[in-house]
Amino acid sequence: MSKSNHSQVVKGALLLSLAALFAKVLSAVYRIPFQNLAGDYGFYVYQQTYPFYGMAMILALYGFPVVISRQVAEKKALGLNKEAKDVVRNAFVGLALFSVVACLFFLLCADVLAAFIGDTDLAPLLRLVGLGFLFIPILSVFRGMGQGEGEMGPTALSHVGDQLVRY
Repeated sequence: MSKSNHSQVVKGALLLSLAALFAKVLSAVYRIPFQNLAGDYGFYVYQQTYPFYGMAMILALYGFPVVISRQVAEKKALGLNKEAKDVVRNAFVGLALFSVVACLFFLLCADVLAAFIGDTDLAPLLRLVGLGFLFIPILSVFRGMGQGEGEMGPTALSHVGDQLVRY
C-alpha cells in the first residue's frame, strides 16, 4: 500500500470514528427528552419495536456494506471495473429479494410476533417497522460502493444523518 493510500485509509477511519462517536452521543442525548415527550407508554412501544428496526439498520448500514465494499475494492484493485459493477448490481438484486421477503414477513406475521412479545397492540407498529427493510438495498449498496472506492465521507454523513433523523 502506498503512502498516499495509507494516509487516505487513516483519514477515512478517523472520519468514520468521529461520525460514530457523534452518533452515539446523539443516541444517548435523545432518549430522555423522547421519554418525556412520548411518556412511559410511548417509550415502552419504542423499546419493544426498536430492536427490529435496529436489526434492519445494522444490516443496511454496517453488515452488507462491509461485504460489498470489500468485494468492490478487491475487483477495483485488480483493475476489474466491469466485475466491480457486477458485484454492485448482483448485491442490489439479492438484497432487494431479501428485503421484500423480510418486509412480507413483518406484514404477514406481525400479529403472531406481537402475540409472542406479549402485546398484540404492537402489530401495526411491527408492520410499519417491516417497511424499513425495503431500504436495505439502497442504503447497503450506496454505502458499500462508496467504501469500496475509498470514499468514507458519504458513509460518515449518512451515519450522522441517520441519528439526526431519529432524534
